[in-house]
Amino acid sequence: MAAVNMISYLGMNSKTGISRWWPDWVSLGLIFSSGLVVINALFGRFPIYFVVPIRPILTIPVSAFLEVSFWIALFLLAGFGIEVLRFLSRGSPAWHRGGQVAVLLILEAFLASVLFDVIMRRGLFRFFAPPVPRDGLFVLAAVPVAALAAVLVVFAYRRRPPAARAADGRRLGLLALVFSAVYALVFNRSMASTRLALPLSPSPELIHPHLAGLAAVALGASLLGWVARRKRWTLYRLAGLALLTAAAAAVALTVYYGLPSREERPNVIVSLWDAARSSRMSVYGYGVPTTPFLDELGSRSLVFERAYSPANYTLPSHASLFLGKSFRAHGYHLGDGADVLRYREEITLPDRLRAAGYHPVLFTENPWVLAVDKGFSEVRFFEKPALYADLRPGGGCEIGTRVSPRRYPQAFPGRMILDWMNYWRDGFYGYTLDRIQLRAAAELFLRSPRTGPVYLFWNLMNVHDRYHPYGSWRYDQLVEDYDFAGEYDLALTYADKRFRDLYLLTDLLGQLPRTIFVVTSDHGEFLGEYNLVGHHKGLFEPVIRVPLIFIHPEIAAGRSDEPAALERLFHLTEAVAAGSGGIESEIREEILAPAGAAVSEHGFLEGEGSEEFRWSRAVIDRDWHFVDDPDLGRHGSSWPPDQEEFLFPVAADPSSEEELSAQHPEAVETMRETYQRYLDALSSAREERRTGLGDDLERQLRSIGYLR
Repeated sequence: MAAVNMISYLGMNSKTGISRWWPDWVSLGLIFSSGLVVINALFGRFPIYFVVPIRPILTIPVSAFLEVSFWIALFLLAGFGIEVLRFLSRGSPAWHRGGQVAVLLILEAFLASVLFDVIMRRGLFRFFAPPVPRDGLFVLAAVPVAALAAVLVVFAYRRRPPAARAADGRRLGLLALVFSAVYALVFNRSMASTRLALPLSPSPELIHPHLAGLAAVALGASLLGWVARRKRWTLYRLAGLALLTAAAAAVALTVYYGLPSREERPNVIVSLWDAARSSRMSVYGYGVPTTPFLDELGSRSLVFERAYSPANYTLPSHASLFLGKSFRAHGYHLGDGADVLRYREEITLPDRLRAAGYHPVLFTENPWVLAVDKGFSEVRFFEKPALYADLRPGGGCEIGTRVSPRRYPQAFPGRMILDWMNYWRDGFYGYTLDRIQLRAAAELFLRSPRTGPVYLFWNLMNVHDRYHPYGSWRYDQLVEDYDFAGEYDLALTYADKRFRDLYLLTDLLGQLPRTIFVVTSDHGEFLGEYNLVGHHKGLFEPVIRVPLIFIHPEIAAGRSDEPAALERLFHLTEAVAAGSGGIESEIREEILAPAGAAVSEHGFLEGEGSEEFRWSRAVIDRDWHFVDDPDLGRHGSSWPPDQEEFLFPVAADPSSEEELSAQHPEAVETMRETYQRYLDALSSAREERRTGLGDDLERQLRSIGYLR
């Protein structure tokens, strides 16, 4: 009770004059921040104030102390401003009570605007169209209302007896506590759900998940207010009790996460560099050192030289990764509402991992991935600035606008405000946005002794958008003769640096020996080959051959020339989670394509009004890369517009236009037969995927709502 007595002493024994104002402001800051710490602790959340955190025994209590200190400092700063104005205008002490009411109202308006973004899934789960509220409108609306309330309080306060003034302070403290509790409650309840509410459900569903918690906050505040009134607690005593409760919560959380875990299964981190093609990475022999850290790790990694994506654009590739099916087998083309609703009925890799005791988490900078997020325990959308290139050789580029920091809401608004302030100092590249993501990953590992081993799927968009800090671009800048290939290489280098930061973080946290890293991509990118730029067109080597690298102490370093199908990552991750064998044998057995061939496909609609998808396909075995693409003619490639079939040796240069289908008709026929066998197996594969669940797993999935 020392803290309670000290705060009460400071509040009741302050000298008159200029020093009397500050205990009330300190108390309000203590109460508000303590509410954040306590309610977030109930959800297992804690702030991270270190650039690179260390262990729970240091990270949690120190960061909680810094969050509390931030709010004390902020309230003190507001109080100091009020005191200066009061002193200069010779106003009464009632100015401070009015100022406290105004500050709390402005703070609540700010928190409400953040929660609006959270509930609408901005910065968290799904990306919706409703516009971000303008900060200028917020200021114009909230500040005048708060100022008017302050004036009314100042006039009314003069006629209040001393006992009533003490009760007013206590009520303000309870109000600050309710504001912080509601913020933490709604934020965490939103974080706990990945269900799509809008626009497929009525708006009341937005509020429904929070009703029980809000009722509990209202009841708790009422009981606390009743006790405080009966006991005649002052604002200072309430602040002391809040501080003691927050300290106890921080200690309990530190012990909870600090206890060692007996879990021996490995964490799995999939670092997916969106649109990265292996032939431009120095770890694959490219002449420019675009991936220096992967080059360093290459001597102790298992590198698949010939890994192929099941599709040439994001959505179907990610669906294949999470379903273990080829593009044509799952048929997810667009990511629209119909796709999302159908995808809800699937049994996904995250579903299976959750049933097996893993904690699957999705971090993505690509909003398309949010259409296939079913089954993840946590989903975070981290928006980044985009560069909009004219996807033709010699085309220009438009540099995107700065991402609003409102896209990065956090459970602790003090830490959030500091991040927002740092972000506005970053310049063109958002280093702060990278650090926020890195801290979010660190929190996963710090919580893993209790949540279970981590499966983290992390989509990075640096390469896709050529977004990196190595140039002198400005927001909204128009660039002529954009060096697409050069900027692409620089973005690869920065993606390599981001992976290095993640790798070193896991080492610092002591997680490196039990973490499997997978570096891969969902598709590649044309950089002018065959007169093509970008992706979502063609099925040639530059756009479907992707990196696939495994890093773990138990994995024997080496390189494999066998064709590897990327959708087999599903089966590999299942095998690792089940612990059915050694990691080395699981990788080599599970990741290689069946029958020594990989298939990549592209579904397209023929003309306006068409409803049936037609299919382009590529088949790759140990010797040949075969393409049958009736859609290629509309993309303006350098090939004859009526040519649909192509055959290349797998060792050919990615830009080679020497195709050999006419010279090797027997190879073409063999590849057609391989694809036909694949088609014949699709129906049985679908049936096997639906009925292949064990009884125990099916029961678990039904219990958590993933099967009907």
